[in-house]
Amino acid sequence: MRTKSTLLFIFFFVWFHMSYAQDLHFTNYDYAPVYFNPAQTGSFLGSIRATVVARDQFSSFITTPWRTGMLGVDAPLAFGFRKQDWIGVGMSLFQDQVGDLSYKTGGVNFSLAYHLGLDKKQNKYLTLGLQQGFFQRQLDVNRIRSEDQISSLSGGGTSDQSIFNDFNDNGSGSDFGAGIQYTAKIDKTNLFNIGIALSHIRPFDNGAMNTGSSSSENLAPSRFNFHGSYYNEVSKKLDFEYALFFSRAANVNNIMPQVRSYFKLKKMEKVDGKRVTHDKGKLMLGLGYRVNDALLLLTGYEIKGWQFGFSYDLTISSASNYNNYYGAIEIGAKRIFNIYKQPEVDPIILCPKF
Repeated sequence: MRTKSTLLFIFFFVWFHMSYAQDLHFTNYDYAPVYFNPAQTGSFLGSIRATVVARDQFSSFITTPWRTGMLGVDAPLAFGFRKQDWIGVGMSLFQDQVGDLSYKTGGVNFSLAYHLGLDKKQNKYLTLGLQQGFFQRQLDVNRIRSEDQISSLSGGGTSDQSIFNDFNDNGSGSDFGAGIQYTAKIDKTNLFNIGIALSHIRPFDNGAMNTGSSSSENLAPSRFNFHGSYYNEVSKKLDFEYALFFSRAANVNNIMPQVRSYFKLKKMEKVDGKRVTHDKGKLMLGLGYRVNDALLLLTGYEIKGWQFGFSYDLTISSASNYNNYYGAIEIGAKRIFNIYKQPEVDPIILCPKF
């Protein structure tokens, strides 16, 4: 049997989640780059980028935890109005399930970006991106089964489910977003990028509440995202990355500064009397802070085009009274594939001399 305070926490978190457009959030937001800013579509060196990230939240105190997953793929296309420009195309699939109510939101986003090269070597470029999304949601209020939880919240004398009568069972809609990003390779050891994006530009009916009218309660608020990072190669063995993510929807802010360190792993061996160095990838260790919420513990590993990440949200706010300091865990993976066309060489026939 859940306590009254726990039920209050669950109910109001679900209500907020439903009322504000089912926006996803990740600690490892760099494993869902296209979702947070369509200008990041095709912004990498390679042929195809595939990303996946999964989040599990509140499993320490509710039966069915908050679970979020996203799968994305994007690619740069080598053509534009100028030689140093290119286009990026991408798609991302997502599903978000909110706890005991089995409130599920699934959808797909399509993104398009134009990268405007500011120099011939493409070391600096400005990107404009657009995104069109479609989503569908389902809600099962019958998932809550207890004798006095909901009735006590509503003042007694009502059925367990009556407090949820204002929620719709399902709905669907579309969304539109845009973003801009600036990327600069300062030199061989320093890389900088900064971007902003706006989602829900065109207000759509969230459909979470049966208010009986088209009031603003049903309109999803616009969401503003800001991200920036500075990557510095300190030495041949160590890199640092300083990152900041900020988002705002309605009057709610999400601020996450992060610091990540990358240790370059090498293996030395002797071959024919000579020392040969083998690259064994990079080990990432980092720390972050979600303001007024959680301490973020980060780790990851990169090897041969693969990148893996893991994060643990240690709740340090008053919410720790409910989740026993256990906020969420995330795992992510990223792979950049390089597909090069094999050059066709005309065969040369050598005729021996007699």
